[in-house]
Amino acid sequence: MGTTKVFSDSDAGGRPSICMASSGPDLGGTEVRVSGANLTRGTDNRCRFTPHLSGFVMEETRAAALKARREVAATLMQGDGAAAWLRCVTPPLPPHAGHVTLEVSLNGQQFSAEG
Repeated sequence: MGTTKVFSDSDAGGRPSICMASSGPDLGGTEVRVSGANLTRGTDNRCRFTPHLSGFVMEETRAAALKARREVAATLMQGDGAAAWLRCVTPPLPPHAGHVTLEVSLNGQQFSAEG
């Protein structure tokens, strides 16, 4: 099957701050729920997953991780009386990534932090 990934969100100035999914298979398909302030103002909601690769020299690690970065569309979900949240589904990621940074964009261009 593959290794387990651990996801963490990047909090930047009141943007998405809670991530509901702590791990999933590297084949993708794990639902990630992101909640936070101002999520309903988005025009192009996206989630970006950047793996942190292991076993390389530092410069090579960063370059390889950026190359393996994946973006997916995020769906705005609103429940009855509940706060809005974003739903993303993880894409397939490299099998040698152990930790993955999750960033969120509400306009498809600026993300919550740079991975």
